[in-house]
Amino acid sequence: MSKYFYVMDASLEEFFGPVGAKSFLGNRKEAIMKFWSATLCVALTLGLTACDSGQKQNAQPVYQPPVQQAPVVLAYSGPVLRMDGTCEGDAPVTTSTIDVGISECELVRLKGKLPTDVLIGESGRGGRETQVLYAEPEGRELYFFINNKLDRTVKPGA
Repeated sequence: MSKYFYVMDASLEEFFGPVGAKSFLGNRKEAIMKFWSATLCVALTLGLTACDSGQKQNAQPVYQPPVQQAPVVLAYSGPVLRMDGTCEGDAPVTTSTIDVGISECELVRLKGKLPTDVLIGESGRGGRETQVLYAEPEGRELYFFINNKLDRTVKPGA
């Protein structure tokens, strides 16, 4: 250990001179403490600056104007049924039979009475799906509409 102190003292004496090194550092313990505290400070400073991610803590968000959404385009046309079974408008008179392709309101007009139940939903493609139920003496009749057009019918015995 004395060899280490001698090397340290020798290098300090070269820098400060023989008298300056003793007066600047005092004794060997003080020299060791100052050396290691300076080394520790440098190491901590380098370590903390290496951890900086480069991001500012108080960075202002970049303004982005609101995105304009495309107007909603309905995949169907004409008046449609409400949940209570009434029509939103006048049903056009285009047919006299219940057949695939007629509108929801045409079905109600042709049946001559309000349906027992109406279920309205949205398809996975954003279209309108409607189920119309009529409780008839022969049994229940279900009418399935996609985008206001009759797609299929389920009747008892069929």
